[in-house]
Amino acid sequence: MKYSKMLILLLFFFVYNGGYSQDTLSIQIRMLSKDERPSLSYYTDSQTYPIRVHYNQNASYANDVKEYAEIAYSYICSEIGFQPPPEDDLRGGSNAYDIYIYNLGNYTNGQAIAEVPDDWEYEWVASYIVLLPGIPDEDLADIVAHEFTHACQLGYSYADFEYDPITDTAPGKWFYENVASYYSVQVNPIDNKYTSHFGTTCGPLRYPQWGLDQSYNNYDGLLWPLFLSEWKNCTNIIPLIWERMGQNPGANILEDIDYVLVNSYNSSLSEALLKYAEWRYFTGDRDDEEHFENAELYITSEVTQIYTSGYPVNNLNVSGAMGIGGVHFIDCFSNNNEVFNFSVSIDPNYTQPMDFGILEVKYDPEIDRLRKIELNSSNQGSIKGYVRGGENVVLLGLSLNSVSNLFHKFYYSISAPQERAVAFYTKWEDESSSGYLNGKLLIDGITEVNSGDYFGLSYLTNYNNHTVKVSSERLADVNYIYKHNNWNGGSSQYLLSHSFNVASTGNYDKEGIYNKLKIAIIRNSIEGLNFSNNVGIQFNDPWYLKNAQGDQSAMNDFLSVTSPYYPTGAYNQTTGGVFLDQNVTFDPTRPYYSVQAISPQDIALSQTGKTHRFYFRNWSGTSVNFQNENNPSTGVVFNYD
Repeated sequence: MKYSKMLILLLFFFVYNGGYSQDTLSIQIRMLSKDERPSLSYYTDSQTYPIRVHYNQNASYANDVKEYAEIAYSYICSEIGFQPPPEDDLRGGSNAYDIYIYNLGNYTNGQAIAEVPDDWEYEWVASYIVLLPGIPDEDLADIVAHEFTHACQLGYSYADFEYDPITDTAPGKWFYENVASYYSVQVNPIDNKYTSHFGTTCGPLRYPQWGLDQSYNNYDGLLWPLFLSEWKNCTNIIPLIWERMGQNPGANILEDIDYVLVNSYNSSLSEALLKYAEWRYFTGDRDDEEHFENAELYITSEVTQIYTSGYPVNNLNVSGAMGIGGVHFIDCFSNNNEVFNFSVSIDPNYTQPMDFGILEVKYDPEIDRLRKIELNSSNQGSIKGYVRGGENVVLLGLSLNSVSNLFHKFYYSISAPQERAVAFYTKWEDESSSGYLNGKLLIDGITEVNSGDYFGLSYLTNYNNHTVKVSSERLADVNYIYKHNNWNGGSSQYLLSHSFNVASTGNYDKEGIYNKLKIAIIRNSIEGLNFSNNVGIQFNDPWYLKNAQGDQSAMNDFLSVTSPYYPTGAYNQTTGGVFLDQNVTFDPTRPYYSVQAISPQDIALSQTGKTHRFYFRNWSGTSVNFQNENNPSTGVVFNYD
């Protein structure tokens, strides 16, 4: 293999106080012959991994470098799943990966140097690392891990770096540095250096409108791969992206990230960017323990505008340079308002692609706070946001433009109508626990919402009468059938539809409570004979669904059935059962089951060949209580076994 030039791709600099310098990244091309690697007198080989450290003096320092390289190799390759750096045709005397302790004289502590042969047609290249002698130990482990990450990256792709020797630029360097900075911290997590340098540099939290590829975000941008890994709870996501970068010829970083998210995580780059904006909001003082693992240690991300009163605000604008993933946060605090109307539009003179969304900051893990604003063909959209007193809604304006630092401009309006934010749920309860069901509810006979959704309801006089109805009489999971039983635990409100009024103050959340159905049997027994089939009997199920229009039996509306009867709870069901322990005191203001005997009743007996008249004597059963067992018509409570 003929080598005639060497491309210095990735340089990483640590100042000696352990911080990061954003201004010392050196990108250059050197025309080198095969023997232009540093020529040093000694080397030490790892006994664990294919690593060789070359040095002239200070064997102890060389051993430290070797040990830190072994730690990096173990984590990045063996644990996380990056492929090891490729072999280099014995250019360092062996096919072990070469690290040289040598002063290149360019004021950098470490470099990963890619060796690109003439007429090279592949995405990957071999490389070696040069480290400055005498790096303080508190920085050395991080620098070694950072540069070793670059070596692994180059084993997949150097083309995505997009180095241009004429302009001395590398548009793709941002992701190389993001990931190398991320792994330098992950390899040595006790340091947590990134939590402090976020507070002093121009990172994605201090200037969230900057794009992923903003040059000042090269190192602070470790937050992006950190987000991807924590969001998907998967350490393999970053190696998968680099694997795709190696498979896809040319410079396609964003396309490759999207490919992995779509094909391996049922997501997309656009969704990831919107979620990344959400996660960055919940940092520092706004940490809610539901996003970044160490978010409380980060600085609190900057917001563009804050509103606490004075609604409506109409046709205001935000403008300036943004890059892909850059976001503006516009914070709206509720004060006495619970419902906000948001409308947004992209300035037609600056039609850079953007996404918009709102964060409903409820600090409730049951709620999916982030909702996207869909734009029409004119790049306009609107949405309602719902909060409670002291909470806030955040409008997000997110750039999707892949060309960094282009001018963006969008308009927004915010109003606060005279409505209460009412949450609607479908919920199951049993004797010992409860939880939420994925049901739907119909509001005012018009709008269907999902369980957990908020909806704005007017409290103005003559407009404050509202209804809610569960869309399904029953909901099933793998173990049970759940049937609607009541609203908000109030047993007197037991029908599928519920009417209520809304005032300017108060909590009006509605929970459609579902309980388990248990199988029951109701039948006649004729004196002196076994149970008799096909004999008439009557049963009142107040919750019984009578027809497709949603009518229910309520109290004293008896079904005429034949023995044995297995209650189903609905006209169109063949399975079901009854609720247990309903109204054990037979309170007349609350629903309960009733049975009613037909007495007298003429029944033909095959034993005698004649028709006989029978009279009711009493009710009996197992796991039941009767209001009056001697009355032909009586309330009944079905009990637990």
